[in-house]
Amino acid sequence: ALDALAVTKGPGLSGSLLVGTTAARTLASLWQKPLIGVHHTLGHLTSPWLEHTEEPIFPIITLSASGGHSDLWYRTGHTKGVLLGQTRDDAAGEAFDKGAALLGLTYPGGPAIEKAGKNGDKNAFAFPLPLHRADTLDFSFSGLKTSLKYTIRDLPDENVTPVLADLAASYEQALCNHLLDRLKKALEQQSDVKEIHVVGGVSANATLRSLVESTFDHITVRFPQNITYCTDNAAMIGSAGFFLVENYGDKAYEPFTTAASLPLSAVVRNT
Repeated sequence: ALDALAVTKGPGLSGSLLVGTTAARTLASLWQKPLIGVHHTLGHLTSPWLEHTEEPIFPIITLSASGGHSDLWYRTGHTKGVLLGQTRDDAAGEAFDKGAALLGLTYPGGPAIEKAGKNGDKNAFAFPLPLHRADTLDFSFSGLKTSLKYTIRDLPDENVTPVLADLAASYEQALCNHLLDRLKKALEQQSDVKEIHVVGGVSANATLRSLVESTFDHITVRFPQNITYCTDNAAMIGSAGFFLVENYGDKAYEPFTTAASLPLSAVVRNT
């Protein structure tokens, strides 16, 4: 009972993308169904519509943060909008992973740091707030990672064990504060925004969720309904495929090339 198939065309790991798109092309051919190539990030942007209880209202500011990207979008439709800011170096999830490695924690770093810092003091260690005074909505996480490295270096014998919970909590708070700071500035610039969405793997972080909800209590805030929809999943690609067809009709079925690198300019259209 399928009308079409949707598959991630990129960006991502070449091997994974080739396996996925080859399987999708084969099934589309066997079943004589049209195929939709979806930009990975567009999948994340549409994830709040999965199992939603109320229809979100545009325009929307969406923070999309994961291990591979950290982007800020102003969206006027499911597949329309503009990119407001993006990371200049590490992505948020990558900063969690690298921080966890410095702390001797496991991969993936986000859940590991969240668990280690659960009972820690988030104010025990001071970390910088990147680009706070800069006239930009871009992100930068490399300085936070470096700050953590030097903080560990200055501990007695570089032993993090006695203060692991405090370090993890403070580092997690700093990362979340940077994401929150970008959202605040974006909302100041876009006064017509009706909702804020936070998507991607990092949107599963409890500290980030709490900070965003408490800070923006005057506006509707949405996260993916299920934690499963925060991380990479097939449902969000199906959701994005649906909206591509809804917005562009048969053009959504145009042939595509599988690509490990795809520009963010290809995620949404600005008209």
